Amino acid sequence: MKQARSQLLFALLGFVAVVAQILLQRRFMVVFGGNELAIGIVFAGWMLWAGLGNFVAGRFADRIKNVPVALTLIFSAIAFILPLTIAAASLAKAALGIPPSQMMGPPLILLTTLIILLPLCFAIGAALVVAAKLPGTQTAADIGTVYIFDSMGSAVGGLVFSWFAVIYFDPFQASLFASALLFAGAGLILFEKAAAKFIAVFAVIAFAVLFFHSSSIETVINAVQWKGFNPIADFDSRFGNIIVTENRGEHTLFFDGQPQFSTPLPETYETTAYLPLLMKKDAKDVLLIGGGLSGMIQQWRDADLNSITYVQIDPKITDAEERFMSSKEMMADPRLKIEYGDGRAFLSQAEPAKFDVVVVQAGEPTTASSNRYYTKEFFEEARRALKPDGIIFFAIFEPTNYLSFEAGKLLGSVYDTLDKTFDHIVVLPLYRYYFVASAAKGDLTDSTEVLARRLEKSGYHAPTLLSQILYGIYPERVSRIRDSIMKAADETEYINTDRHPVAYYAGLVLWAAKAGGGAAEFLESLEKVRWWHVVAFIIIAAFLTTFPLSLWEGARGKGVEIASVWALFAVGFSSILYQMVLLVWYQVKVGLLFYRLGIIVTAFMVGLGVGAYGAMKLNERRRKAGGRGQKFVALCLVAFGVYMPLLFLVSGVSFTLANFLCGALAGLIYQIAADRLVGVKKQIGRSAGLVNFSDYLGASVGSVLAAVIMIPLFGLFPALLIAALTLVIAALLCIVITSKP
Repeated sequence: MKQARSQLLFALLGFVAVVAQILLQRRFMVVFGGNELAIGIVFAGWMLWAGLGNFVAGRFADRIKNVPVALTLIFSAIAFILPLTIAAASLAKAALGIPPSQMMGPPLILLTTLIILLPLCFAIGAALVVAAKLPGTQTAADIGTVYIFDSMGSAVGGLVFSWFAVIYFDPFQASLFASALLFAGAGLILFEKAAAKFIAVFAVIAFAVLFFHSSSIETVINAVQWKGFNPIADFDSRFGNIIVTENRGEHTLFFDGQPQFSTPLPETYETTAYLPLLMKKDAKDVLLIGGGLSGMIQQWRDADLNSITYVQIDPKITDAEERFMSSKEMMADPRLKIEYGDGRAFLSQAEPAKFDVVVVQAGEPTTASSNRYYTKEFFEEARRALKPDGIIFFAIFEPTNYLSFEAGKLLGSVYDTLDKTFDHIVVLPLYRYYFVASAAKGDLTDSTEVLARRLEKSGYHAPTLLSQILYGIYPERVSRIRDSIMKAADETEYINTDRHPVAYYAGLVLWAAKAGGGAAEFLESLEKVRWWHVVAFIIIAAFLTTFPLSLWEGARGKGVEIASVWALFAVGFSSILYQMVLLVWYQVKVGLLFYRLGIIVTAFMVGLGVGAYGAMKLNERRRKAGGRGQKFVALCLVAFGVYMPLLFLVSGVSFTLANFLCGALAGLIYQIAADRLVGVKKQIGRSAGLVNFSDYLGASVGSVLAAVIMIPLFGLFPALLIAALTLVIAALLCIVITSKP
């Protein structure tokens, strides 16, 4: 087979794999509610099954006599399984009898994800190994060729999906498009006989017919998925999935499966709109970050405000509000100025002392993206943008009669962090836990009686706030909740910061407690874990896997194999840690600007290909010079380890450059280790299976640990330190266990 055709096939596999991964991540985000723990579980499941596919295929690949036929069968299986997997992910909750708005516990998320991802990811993993047999040179260059062009295809797929497919295709359409492309490429490139090519063309036509009728299929899926909620609009934006439902005149907007706001809902909007104005009676300039605008602007229409600035990252959310949830007259209020972009970035660039009131509607701090609005750094940015007696106002969670241990930890963390920036804080357990903070005492009060009198004198029309909320809350309840939160704040060990998001971890525990299943107890037990415990565990695992070699005479060849496996595991583990830390840090510093995010991820894939290509050239020179030393692998691992803690420095220059360098180092070590492994095992299929399995296993373990423990519990820098030390441990193994005579 001609070289260019096989390279195109490898790129096509990478293209389809990354599109499938993005589609499934977005689908599962909607189904599971947009939490990073769910993302970590999905990614870990993907890597686990793909790695197992690598390993199993590696046991049989060298015995395959007709590689093109075997690869065609696997590609065809992927093409047919992908749309079914998207449908299964969409219907997961419905199949389990769980309403769309109800949370699922982490154990159930894990089990559901593993079952749904198994067929597709196993087939993709097997395809990578069998594809390494296609070039036929029987050298490590075959593995490198697949790796390079698979990475390039993944880069193109990430850009095409992020910039084009997500706008014009629904998820089922995008999966059908990817499947048709894969089947067409496999059939036309791998099939030699005309009859076989005809079958491939016929299959592509069938996919095309389904593609143009996919809207009907998507409608049926949505009807089952959102049964009982009456969805009247469903579309994807560059930032997520948007659903608008209607029930007895009440409209609710869901973003990535999570309810964001509803109209009309007076108990929410009357409180959120008027309570800040009662705490700052002479307020003129208001900043509203995120959430819904329609309910707020309706309440503020009679307020004596000079300006209302609304910051929303997703224009399609505002479009949905204007179409389904508010009148054009309200949206045309001359005081209103809508800014599209990241709320935190806008606040950091705002003029000092510009606003009287900053209202934050960022959702609960149970995700890394929302938690960034409850950190010390954000509160400092808000204080700078506020006038000397200005206030910041936000609300989280619905209060209960009893403040649970998990809720107390979260509220205490937020209170303690707020207390480090503002001198005066009020917490009111009304419809939600409402926080109001200011540098000056001003009009702040937690007396519901005083607030009720102010509301009566103001002339604001807020009957629900007055009668059901302010007059319905006993002062003793306010006092008891305040004391409980302040006690929890005093017991808080760390404040919530950008680099150490402790409130995010407390939010994870609270989410798990509400969902049930025993996960909350498990997460709480992890709070005793320290970063050096993880490093100690890795050292023990390394010792247990290598100690037997010291008792085995003539085990040098086996030592090279184990050292290569550890090197690849460390690369996969550290790379995914780096990726997650980088993306969280990017989100904190810049905001979720999806165009740039797509470029950053693509930069990593390009880096992988460039690094692998450079390693292939280095391996050629080393072979000609008669050297294949393991010390060079160790040197590269140490260099990668040194680079890890430099993330914050390099990303200060360019996030894209930071990710490209990470990918280049990972690709370099991957190919060098693969070359060493082929030199020992002498079998391409078996070597490719072991190489990919080791890399994927490391990424699977790293993604779960990063999402559950390292980033939320330890912080960003300790997570990078663990990644660096893992690479150093692998480097030491490369030297020690291959030095036997």
